[in-house]
Amino acid sequence: MKRDGESEEVILANGIFCDALNLAVCHPILTRRVKFGFDADSNTVFIKDTDVEPELYTDVLKALNAVNLQELNSLQETLVENDYHPLDRNDTPGFLKVLIRQLSSDSLYSDNGVPDDWKQHNRFLLYNAPCFIIRKRQDGTVRAIEKITEAIESGVEIPKTLIDLVSGGKADVPPEEKEYSIEEQLAMVGGESVDVLLSKEANREQLEIAQRIENYNAVLVQGPPGTGKTHTIANLLGHFIAQGKSVLVTSHTTKALDVLKDKIAPGLQSLCVSLLDDSNKDMETSVEGITSFMSQYSSSSIKKEMETIGEERKSIIAGLANVRKRIFMSIQKECASITYQGESLTPTEAAKYVAMNQEKLDYIPGTVKVDSALPLTYDELVELYRSNEIITDTDATELSYDLPSPDELLTVTEFEELCRQLANVEAHIESINRGGKLCVKASVEQQSIQFQLFGRGFSIDYPNKESLKALKDYCSQYGEIKPWQQAVVVDGKAGGGFRNRWESLIQQINVTNDLSARLAGKGLGKSVVFAEGIFADDLLEPLKEAKGYFDENGKLPFMFSILHKTCDKALKSVRVSGKVPSSSEDCELAILTIELRAARNICNNFWNELLVPYGVSEFNMLGPQPERAASQYTNSISRYLNWTITDYAAFSKLLKNVGFPEYDVCGISELDSDQTALTKRLKAIDETILLCCDVCMDVWSLAEYKEKLEQLSQIVTKDNRVNSDILQNIYHAITARDIERYGSSLGQLVTVYDKYNVLFKRNDYLKRLRPYAPDWAEAINTHEGIHGESLVRSDIMDAWKWRQLSMLIEEITLTPLSEYQAESRRLSKAYRKITAEYAEKSGWYRLLLKTEADLDLQQALQGWRALVKKIGKGTGKRAPKLKAEARKLIGKCQNAVPAWIMPIHKAMENLNPAKNIFDVVIVDEASQSDISSLAILYMGKKLIIVGDDKQVSPMAVYNGPLVKTTF
Repeated sequence: MKRDGESEEVILANGIFCDALNLAVCHPILTRRVKFGFDADSNTVFIKDTDVEPELYTDVLKALNAVNLQELNSLQETLVENDYHPLDRNDTPGFLKVLIRQLSSDSLYSDNGVPDDWKQHNRFLLYNAPCFIIRKRQDGTVRAIEKITEAIESGVEIPKTLIDLVSGGKADVPPEEKEYSIEEQLAMVGGESVDVLLSKEANREQLEIAQRIENYNAVLVQGPPGTGKTHTIANLLGHFIAQGKSVLVTSHTTKALDVLKDKIAPGLQSLCVSLLDDSNKDMETSVEGITSFMSQYSSSSIKKEMETIGEERKSIIAGLANVRKRIFMSIQKECASITYQGESLTPTEAAKYVAMNQEKLDYIPGTVKVDSALPLTYDELVELYRSNEIITDTDATELSYDLPSPDELLTVTEFEELCRQLANVEAHIESINRGGKLCVKASVEQQSIQFQLFGRGFSIDYPNKESLKALKDYCSQYGEIKPWQQAVVVDGKAGGGFRNRWESLIQQINVTNDLSARLAGKGLGKSVVFAEGIFADDLLEPLKEAKGYFDENGKLPFMFSILHKTCDKALKSVRVSGKVPSSSEDCELAILTIELRAARNICNNFWNELLVPYGVSEFNMLGPQPERAASQYTNSISRYLNWTITDYAAFSKLLKNVGFPEYDVCGISELDSDQTALTKRLKAIDETILLCCDVCMDVWSLAEYKEKLEQLSQIVTKDNRVNSDILQNIYHAITARDIERYGSSLGQLVTVYDKYNVLFKRNDYLKRLRPYAPDWAEAINTHEGIHGESLVRSDIMDAWKWRQLSMLIEEITLTPLSEYQAESRRLSKAYRKITAEYAEKSGWYRLLLKTEADLDLQQALQGWRALVKKIGKGTGKRAPKLKAEARKLIGKCQNAVPAWIMPIHKAMENLNPAKNIFDVVIVDEASQSDISSLAILYMGKKLIIVGDDKQVSPMAVYNGPLVKTTF
């Protein structure tokens, strides 16, 4: 049975069914599959139960017409539910008795063998007689094909793999594979990849299978015995489980699958069920492992572990790539020629060159880039070394502080002028403060000015420059306001008679001026003289009367002197150009002269009364024509008369715009009369307000000059410039207003700043040199030894060659190849371990994602686990029923298991090809399978066929020439 177990099975049976009308019908109905075992120690053969459910053998009944076949399904369910055993002497007889009676009323059950006369009274007999039957195993092929046929007829899509296999046609060829780097190619030799999780020893072929199955629907793997096909399947199985794929591994024989599960990584074995016989033990173990894992972990926690392990795995892969590349390069360098600037040298020749020239050329320090030409030309190196002398260490330090261009600073002349202006302003303010009349203090931080004036203190914000200028211009236009002008303003504000007298003066000046102008026009070339002792005013009326006669008659009447003696006397008292007036014009000229004298007398009286008391010259002292001089006063008198009406509002507004408080700046007290307050205002316009305006302008200038110095200071102290000695000297010169120190420090800055061009070139050369020879560049930068000199050696190019060749030789001999190889083996072992861990976490993570989203599956798993605990050893009264419930749940639980291992006949028997579709089906020892195994291919979206084309001899085909010919 062990040899033929693939094709035959042992059945424990009971309930022999007999037909009185057909003696050929004599077959047990109640069957249960069992298995043989052998104990070598006691030399004993034993038989034990399997986990296969008991069943009714119905084929013998279906051919009989008198049997009630409709009851078979319910009887089968009762049998499974109660788990009646063929050898059970307690419950099974009762079940058999019920069974035969439900099948036919014309029947008899016997518990003691065959009764003698049963045929005379009954048609059917069922008696208790346990027996063993060895029969051909029913592999389920026919049933599977029927299921597939039904599925195809119902419109279910046929897997493309099967269509390609049966129908041929054209395949979709994936695009060309990418080119792999040396590191990737070396990793592929050991079956290593970032994306493929082969957790056991592997090779390029195994890796290629996993990669090709991603792009093709089917992959064929061929190899003779002993080439590791089982090992390959175990490796691939772990990779597919880690991807979350469902996998079926099957084979024609059980032998090919015996050790497969043991070869899978231990952490993934619970995700794989191996059904090689009729025991459900492995299934139960797997479900128990899954439920236990689910109770301890969640997908999120496993994902975090995956990410950590994944990063560690990438690190190991990178380490492997590096060390393998070193091994590859070491072997290559030991064998390959060294090419230096077109010259080919063997390692021996290069080593000889290095040894012979060490003393002469070994002066470039540190390491250099061995596969590159010197990045600087000889001329550029000459410039670089010359800069060692041009730029001293002190210069380099100063230039590192981002010195400002001298053009950004004030010239010495500008700085001197600024200091002079600032000193003048400060001196002016100080002189004002010393004068005692006005005391000023400015606050730059608060932008305000404090005044002490007339014993009062007040403060204003920095005034607007335009407003300040407008106020100053207003006050300046008055010039000095004289006492008489102040008196005019006061009388103008008082009004009434005080105002009228000034207006009368203006009017009299104008009248006098008009008379003077008329006389000047008519008296040109003429003179008017009055007789002595005559009061000219008395002649005015007679002369006017005489003028009337002249105007009327052109001359005087004959009797005029007799009839008009007064007029005649008046005429004789006047001489016009030495003659008595003889015409109207002469009379008018005399009249104008008299009127002008009268007007001047009135004007003189007004003038002397109003103006002379305030220090103005007397009217008659103003010249031969005093009215003309007096007329110059009339506009001023008119303006000051109206000052409170016209100018005062503008004056107040200007004060307000500047910010001056009127009472404070004019020294007005609340007790002052209007006249006194007005006087103080006028005096303030002439004196204090202009002074305050000048002070404000000084403060503004002071702030501007200091701001210029502050800006200058900020330029030289910006960022790291505070570390520059030159700029610090300039800063101190600015704060001290030391012109001499400023000039000398600025000269130093000009000298050092001019070296920036040299520094830029030097830094550019060092920047280009540093990636190729960092230590050499640093030695030049720090003026170390000969590399701080101003001349470069003429054999520098030979020295570069020597340094490169010496490093190549050193690299070849530095680390023994064996050390790299040992490190590679260590990392390879670590890679397999970490890959197994990552595959394990990935597989469980995919499973948890699936179960966490499927509540029915979770309940089935937890329910099955609870039932197993209740069943215990299976000896209780409720054990059969609990086992039946457990069998129902185990069918649902199997959906949680991603990988299955079972022979083809077992797969056909237990799986429904129309419903049980796997992501990948792997067929091992496919060369031993016949065409009936084609049904198994229907279950896979993708196929991996493993076999040996030199060993094609399936028993179903080559079992004798007759069968062969028939086939």
